[in-house]
Amino acid sequence: MNVRSALVAAIFACSMSIGPSARAAAPEKVADRASDTAAAVAAPIVPDAASIDRMTAHIMTMMPMDRIFESVLASNQAEMKSELNATQHACVTRELGRDALTARKRAEVERFARAKPEAFASGLKVLDEGAAELIAMTVEASIAGKEPDMNRAEGEAMIAFVTFVFDDQLADLRALSGFGDMNDPEGSNGATEAMMDALAADLSKTCEIPIEMLD
Repeated sequence: MNVRSALVAAIFACSMSIGPSARAAAPEKVADRASDTAAAVAAPIVPDAASIDRMTAHIMTMMPMDRIFESVLASNQAEMKSELNATQHACVTRELGRDALTARKRAEVERFARAKPEAFASGLKVLDEGAAELIAMTVEASIAGKEPDMNRAEGEAMIAFVTFVFDDQLADLRALSGFGDMNDPEGSNGATEAMMDALAADLSKTCEIPIEMLD
């Protein structure tokens, strides 16, 4: 389906939109975070439901997958209806809606939190300190075809933003959020493809659609 290609392109464009602003904000600011990150994980970390919910909310705001999917699907209704029956079409629409995507993302966040609690804690700290808000603003500007107004960014939030984009310790969080490596566009596109592969597999199973139709 051409829909998949359109989805990958849209998500990839949003993911790469945060790179230029972060580079302009001086990547060396990441070094300023070293002691803070160490302090954030100095004590034993036990992720709880509230913190998992908070990271999930941040990610869904930073990368509004539901709106991206809604826009792409609306532009490809003819193809969707020609290849899917009514039940399958309704299922895909439901599974790509905000509630289902949020539930899926929360499950991913929970697995990340349980497997890597220290990385989860330091990543959540960066998002809470303003990275999530600035990333969301940058992505929204990209969707609207505008340049983000980074003059509104406060110092701590800008440092958090740059840290999210460039800190190697946050690579797993970037992948989880759908952003990948800003220094490696090809690798980031691969991360987007992998994310879509996982989603396609879920849709194939849940909506009873042959996987080849989602390639």
